[in-house]
Amino acid sequence: MKKSVLIFLVAYMGISAAQANTTEMVFYPKADLSSAVAHFHHQGEKAEQYGFMFDQGFQQEQLLYAQPQNYTIETQKDGKVQLRFSSTDRYSYMQQMQRDDFIAESTGKISVLLVCGGDCSSSKTCVTEQNILTLMVPQGYSILSYKGLDDNLKELKTKEWKIRDGAYTLFAPNVKGACISMKLEKNELLHEKSEAKSEKVIVKTPNLHVYQNKDFFVKGDVVLSILGKRELKKLTDSIQGGDNLSMRVFQDTVAPVRLVGSYPNAHLFSVARAEEIKKQLISLGIETSRIEIKVIEDKLQKTRVETEIILAQ
Repeated sequence: MKKSVLIFLVAYMGISAAQANTTEMVFYPKADLSSAVAHFHHQGEKAEQYGFMFDQGFQQEQLLYAQPQNYTIETQKDGKVQLRFSSTDRYSYMQQMQRDDFIAESTGKISVLLVCGGDCSSSKTCVTEQNILTLMVPQGYSILSYKGLDDNLKELKTKEWKIRDGAYTLFAPNVKGACISMKLEKNELLHEKSEAKSEKVIVKTPNLHVYQNKDFFVKGDVVLSILGKRELKKLTDSIQGGDNLSMRVFQDTVAPVRLVGSYPNAHLFSVARAEEIKKQLISLGIETSRIEIKVIEDKLQKTRVETEIILAQ
């Protein structure tokens, strides 16, 4: 995947500030993905000169605000735009972005977003102590996959995800910069309003629930935990009589050694976990015909359970 113009900022810091700092960015795309707003914040260790380098094509009117107010903006000979602050230990700005800045691929209902924070550039070896990047997924989309990447768009070796209510937050320690690559599918169906006339109707977005495996299972086992049974009970209580459940269990990378006799590989272990979820749902009164559970094998994805409540049509 080519790194797009979304790598829109580069931290400009003195050599003394090359280590031990934190950057945070929150990315808010519009529902139709036609544009977005990005809010960036940097916290340094001490007051000094900091700055950002926007890529070629950046227009100053895209900068909605910047703090503190004693900043300067200058267009470089190569067309890049530098935003510079002096004598501060923290700074932030908000930027308006266009579709081409963050859409890496788009085919039909499926779009791939590439969202990146700033790259540390004070030296070739500088890193940012903590990169925190949040992508707010607009309603009306299903998340097909997501990845945490470094500034070279390589899979991050060390990372942590926190997922809640459509907010996907990536924590990447001690790297130059971090990116999120996310594949989305638009939930949009055509319905006939009458035999003579048809029109496009936006169907109410299914409810998406994301759980980590520790939320459901006893560690290293296929057995549901007390918390897992409680969460499934909450889930079934929230659905209506005509609603269906579509669940995706992302496959574990390895099966527990102590269970290798029963589950010799990760796939069989994950299938067994999926079956335990299904049995529990049936015991809670959900008909088998209303339950769909798939085991997804993707070695780049962190193991988790995703559940959609598909509303009755």
